[in-house]
Amino acid sequence: MNSPTLPELHDAVLSQVHLHWDEGTLDLVLRPVATSSDIIVRFDGLSQFHCPRLAPWGHSIYVNRVTEALNDSSTPRRLQIEMQSGDVLDIKYESHSITTAAPGSGADTVNDPASR
Repeated sequence: MNSPTLPELHDAVLSQVHLHWDEGTLDLVLRPVATSSDIIVRFDGLSQFHCPRLAPWGHSIYVNRVTEALNDSSTPRRLQIEMQSGDVLDIKYESHSITTAAPGSGADTVNDPASR
């Protein structure tokens, strides 16, 4: 199964993380810089999720970079999201999808000017 390409996420705001244990899915709610709407990246077939919040570089809600391990067709796939706080989210999954969050869905981001 081909998963969609992630948009440019440098400086995107990560506002919410939802782990659906029974379903084995993970939803990340992000707002990329170039858009005025949040997106939801859903990871299906989740086998591992590591989400430290130690902030070795200081508090930040912004993404620094995303590293995707693109294997041929082997699973699990791996995605690492380095936050501007220095924390790295590490996700192992089978596939992902991207949707635009509906207005008023509760996926509104917060503004944190002190983090920039």
